[in-house]
Amino acid sequence: MGFFSQTTKVVDLGGGNSVTLRSLTFGERQELQSRCMKIGASMNGKNSGAEAAFDVALMQRLTWQKAISAWEGPGFEGRPVTAENIDALPAWLLDQLTPEYNSLEGLSAEEKKG
Repeated sequence: MGFFSQTTKVVDLGGGNSVTLRSLTFGERQELQSRCMKIGASMNGKNSGAEAAFDVALMQRLTWQKAISAWEGPGFEGRPVTAENIDALPAWLLDQLTPEYNSLEGLSAEEKKG
């Protein structure tokens, strides 16, 4: 497989349901990280300084919106794959998909924890 080939994985959820995950490109990941990073500075005497904050929850949400490319089965009630419908999925389902996505990205869950 070439470097520009999209890596995908179909995850069988049982009951005739499946989700297709895809890895993000470098550009997609950079865009999401940029949207999740907030940098600020204050200059008010002795409390002057810079700070950076990263919104991990937003990063996870935006990643799932990019990574879920298709789904099939009665559990999805005929709804199309959209950002709004991905947000409406139960949290336990995305928790179940996390190790599958991590393996698609080439890192185990333990490796991603650092």
